[in-house]
Amino acid sequence: MQKQIWEITKKDIEKHPAWVFPMSEEGDFNEATVVPAGDNDLSNPNAQVIIECEVIDSKGTQYKGYMYWAVPVCIEHCQPLIWVEGNAVGFWFGIQKPDISVLPKLSFPLVAKTKEIGSLKSLDLEINGYGYISGKSSKVIS
Repeated sequence: MQKQIWEITKKDIEKHPAWVFPMSEEGDFNEATVVPAGDNDLSNPNAQVIIECEVIDSKGTQYKGYMYWAVPVCIEHCQPLIWVEGNAVGFWFGIQKPDISVLPKLSFPLVAKTKEIGSLKSLDLEINGYGYISGKSSKVIS
C-alpha cells in the first residue's frame, strides 16, 4: 500500500501508526509517497517517518493526528497535523503566513504525544498556534 502524504486519513494512521517515505530507487515513488513503516524503517536513523499522535487542547478536547518523528522536537521539524471534523489541519506553514480567518478556532496550547514505536522514543510537542517563518525566525499565531 502506498499513498501520497496528503492522502493519509485518520483511518490509515489508526491502522498503520507509522509511515515512511521510501528511499528506494525502485518502484513508482516520488518525494510525497509514503508507505506503512516496517521494523527496519523504524530503526533506520536516516528514515523520514511520520507517526500517529494524540493531541489534547487546553480545554481537554482530544484529536487524532500524526507528526514527523524528529529531534529537536519543534513545530518546524515535527509538522503536526490533526483531523478536525473530518478535515486535515496542519500547524506548519513554512514561509507563508497562515490566514487564521480560514483556519479552525482551536483552544491553544495543544499538546501532541506519540507512543514509543519500534526504536523510536515517544515525543511530546506543545503547539502554541499556527507556525511560519518570518525573516530569520519562526513565529506562531493563534
